[in-house]
Amino acid sequence: MTCSIRNRFPPRARQAGFSLIELMVAVVVSLIGTIVIFQVFGIFEGQKRTTTSAGDAQQSGLLALVSLERDARMGGFGLSYAPLLGCNVVAYDSTGARDFTFPLLPLQITDGAAGGPDTVTFSYGSSNTLVAPTKLTINSAVGALFSKIDTPYGYRVNDLVVIGEVGKNCSMRQVTAVAPAGNPDQINHDPGVRYNKTGGLTVAYTAWDNTALSGGRFYSLGAGPTVSTYTVGREDGNAALPSEQLMLANLIQSGAASPIVDGIVQLQAQYGLDDNGDGIIQSTEWREPCAAVSQLRKGVAPGACAAATATDWSRVLAMRIAVVARSIQPEKPDPVTLVCNTTTAAPTWAGGTIVLTGYAGADPNWQCYRYRIFETKVPLRNLIWLPQ
Repeated sequence: MTCSIRNRFPPRARQAGFSLIELMVAVVVSLIGTIVIFQVFGIFEGQKRTTTSAGDAQQSGLLALVSLERDARMGGFGLSYAPLLGCNVVAYDSTGARDFTFPLLPLQITDGAAGGPDTVTFSYGSSNTLVAPTKLTINSAVGALFSKIDTPYGYRVNDLVVIGEVGKNCSMRQVTAVAPAGNPDQINHDPGVRYNKTGGLTVAYTAWDNTALSGGRFYSLGAGPTVSTYTVGREDGNAALPSEQLMLANLIQSGAASPIVDGIVQLQAQYGLDDNGDGIIQSTEWREPCAAVSQLRKGVAPGACAAATATDWSRVLAMRIAVVARSIQPEKPDPVTLVCNTTTAAPTWAGGTIVLTGYAGADPNWQCYRYRIFETKVPLRNLIWLPQ
């Protein structure tokens, strides 16, 4: 008899898997792929940062230059009496009980200390009916409530007017009545409105003398004149941090500066002078402003300063201006030296090298950023058209 014994335990199925060597190879390949991906990502991010920063600087610089050029082309509108160019206008604003002054000029450039940003001020009126200044027909006392002039044509209630006389400060007043009943040649500027100070502004004027061709002149700046001052600074006023905003203040309204463009770190400007009266500004006639309130005048070498007269100001027929826009994000420093080398040399413009360090508000890490320079020349058309 044949006897068979059944295997009570079936044979084990064959199991397959990865060996240790195969796992190690896979890990190494994954690491290499990860490194490559991060390198590509890093390069992409750097290019993206550069492109975005350059685009931001491009937009900021163009906006800043357009704002400056627009006011430059308006500069001098309504300032139609050449002998009073440069007159210091004393004024008052009852909002905040604010006494203030401004130069009766289409353009004034104040040089920045140690190569820092310049300050540029433009002045212009808004009257659409009056061009030529009128003449005072009687003396005007310090606290006078009205002025008598040879014609009241073109004046309106609430217009701001300038009264001036060669050799004296000018003064600004607000019209409260034009040709009141029985006084067809009278302009009232009573107190009680915003720009009329009770008691006057400490300056008296004499009636116009047709023989001596001297005396008081009277003309309108319209209801909304502008004295706009551009500076480079910060909205928070923190002098310990770098200046990086183009600030604008309208002295007539409040005098408080507000930021209009971010990313602006420098502002440089020059006068375009017509020294010989030929109507052409030569390359040697683009002049830097002098320090404080002194300006260049005819016959004085570039770089030397002297007090300007109305005749000197009438020779300023154009301006040259440059703004420097900076990228918002800094570039990474060199991984070996840990020193920024994105920008290795200061930028230049037609007026020379632009300083980016060593003055108040300069960024000590200026080399970490990219810069765009925008410059132009603007004719002061209202001064060119001014009757002499």
